[in-house]
Formats: sequence, C-alpha cells, structure tokens
Amino acid sequence: MKDSEGSIFSESLNRHQHVKDFCEKNIELNEFLNLCLNVSWAITSKIIESNKENKELLWPSLMLQTLHGYFRNSLIFLMSNSLDEGMAILRMAAELTRDIKCIFENPNLSDLWLKRDDDDLKRASYRKKFKFTNSVEGKAAFKAYKLICKFGVHGHLTSQIACKPESTLLNDEYVVLKVTDEGVFQNIRIWIASLMYLYSYVFDWNKLPKTSEFEELHKYFFSLMRTGEKYVSNS
Repeated sequence: MKDSEGSIFSESLNRHQHVKDFCEKNIELNEFLNLCLNVSWAITSKIIESNKENKELLWPSLMLQTLHGYFRNSLIFLMSNSLDEGMAILRMAAELTRDIKCIFENPNLSDLWLKRDDDDLKRASYRKKFKFTNSVEGKAAFKAYKLICKFGVHGHLTSQIACKPESTLLNDEYVVLKVTDEGVFQNIRIWIASLMYLYSYVFDWNKLPKTSEFEELHKYFFSLMRTGEKYVSNS
C-alpha cells in the first residue's frame, strides 16, 4: 500500500528529519547532549555490573536502563518539536528516578512497587513511602520534578505556546503554526537541568565502589554538569 500524507510512516520520517535538522544546525549542543546520554549509560552499565551478584540491588540497577531510555526518548521528542510528549516522558523519568532511589535505599520496597496498583491500600502505601528525600540532592530532584510536572502533565499546551505563525492557507483563512527554535531550546534546557539533578540524586556516589573506573566516571559526570550549567543559565 502506498504511503499517504499523515500516515504513521510519513510522520516517523518527518520526526526523523526534524531531529536530523536540529543536530546538524546545533553541532556543539548535539555533541554535549550525546555525551550526557553516553556517560550516564556508562555509569548505569557499571552499576549493573557491580551489583550483578547482589539480588537486592540488581533489580533497581536494571531499572536504570529504563530510566536512560526515558531520557533518550524524551530528548528525541523535544528535538522533533513534540514538546508536550517530550516533557511527559521526562516526567516519567523523574518519577522513576524517585522510585529507583527509594528501592536502592530499602530493597524490600521492590515488592510494593511491583504491586502498587493492586488495590487502594497498596496505592496509598506506595504514595506514602515513595518520596524524594530531604537531602540537598533530593530537594534539587524534587524541584526538577515539580517543574517537569508543570509542563509534562498538567500543561498540554507547551507545543502550542511555543508556536508562531509560519504561513497561511486558503486566502489567509487558516494559519499554519510552527514550534520555534527558542521553544525547543527552552525545553531542552529543562531536559539538561533535569538530567543533572535526577542523575545526581539516583547515582549515590558515596555508596558506589571506590574503583578507578567509577572515580573517572564521577569526575566526567560532574564536568558535564558544569558544562550543562552554561546551557541552563541561558534560559
């Protein structure tokens, strides 16, 4: 069957082209974003490897893979001008970060997490026990979570607000809107800040093995954080 305008296939190609155009026009930023994802994946892989024999910590370690996927796919949506979808997935990343951290701190909570939707009692217990801590990192992560919720769940107008008229149709009867570059950059700055705060929270460096590999990744991650502050401060 011949592909038609507006089909899933054509929409996916259109999204791919948006991402390609963004990366080609913003080479330095694209390199930084890729570094963020690559370094966080390297840390995730090392955490999984270090906990592979620990039955209690292996489960939350493996959940870090899902978290990484949320960050990656959120960024792809943002780059392709789908701001509401990108922020919604970023909100999922924030929630999962909170839950992974809780399970790392208390592995017995993994059973409650898996059964959190079984009944009202478990849902209430889940909401009570799965919270951000009052540590410096926890407060920063919670601040990111609240910001993401504002745009990623309760907004639904992020893309529209970031639009400006591009052209008209049918003798100016209809206006074609397009998401502006500044709208994309603004949301990517939120993505960068969220990644820094949420990963700083869930990667508990004090409890990770004191190996040279972790030390190098630790230094590299915080070097990226300092670079990220440059982009975030431009908001």
